[in-house]
Amino acid sequence: MKKLFLYAVVLFAVTLFSCNRKPEPLPPVEAVKYGQGIFIVNEGPFQTGTGTLTFYDRDTKVVTEDVFMRANDGKELGNIAQSMNVIDDKAYIVVNNAGKVVVADGETLEERGEISGLGQPRYVVDLGDGRVAVSQWGADGLSGSVAIVNAGSLAVEAAIATGAGAEGMLLKDGKLYVANSGGYGVDSTVAVIDLTDNSVSHLVVGRNPSGIVEDANGNLWVLCSGFSDWNDPNNPLNAPGKLLRLENGQEAFSIDLPVYSGDLNISEDGNILYLLVNSEPYGMHIGSTALPSESITHGQQGIFYYSLGLDPVTGHLLLGNAKDYISTG
Repeated sequence: MKKLFLYAVVLFAVTLFSCNRKPEPLPPVEAVKYGQGIFIVNEGPFQTGTGTLTFYDRDTKVVTEDVFMRANDGKELGNIAQSMNVIDDKAYIVVNNAGKVVVADGETLEERGEISGLGQPRYVVDLGDGRVAVSQWGADGLSGSVAIVNAGSLAVEAAIATGAGAEGMLLKDGKLYVANSGGYGVDSTVAVIDLTDNSVSHLVVGRNPSGIVEDANGNLWVLCSGFSDWNDPNNPLNAPGKLLRLENGQEAFSIDLPVYSGDLNISEDGNILYLLVNSEPYGMHIGSTALPSESITHGQQGIFYYSLGLDPVTGHLLLGNAKDYISTG
């Protein structure tokens, strides 16, 4: 089961600003301690500008924007904010294009350092032994690897090659499972890193796996986004999306999905899978053999959800809407 941190959940969304907009001075927030609530990671505009963090206080219902900048005298995170995880007393904020992970105090968001020299980093997970793992695509978007980082010194102790587009990760029984999403290319494997000696093996799954979760029975579920060459419908690499269950390292069940399905999550009790299909949220019990006929939102017209998360405290489904990718999401 997922460990509950001070911050209940992080939802990834997009907030885009005009490229020529000058940042306005923000009033400082001294020694603010964020209680139970939700962080929203706003990617920011591609290649220019900066990502930001927004905080939603579950108790007061108050939304505070730009909380990292407020806690650090207006300092920007960088381009593009990709994801965030709170581990022990530290917040790890992954900044993709900047090739770094900003590390901040887990309560106040005051910056404590950074993990630098990374190549298009994606996500951070806790290894439970004073180390964290950072998935990264590499500078070329194809040389995927996992950086093993000392959580105290923030030094990279090892970089373990996994496959193209190292993405979502899951720690289970001393092994780190890494979904190789293909990056700027194609991959069809989940890398399995034995953390006792950093040796790597691979499980063959569907095309371009992006997320991996563990269910209540200890089985692994992998969501693959598939691949489509829009210029060549006969490209042999073309494949639909796929949701599959692994039992003892072998595929035991799968269903085909539309290309580019994503954002696999699982309920706190490990029984309900959540994912985005055609930009709509679906929930499926782990014992089901097909997705429900209707999405959770019943196909609300004009709304295309960009991200999906779960609040482990309330169980609420959280959906990010990037709108037109120009205005604030």
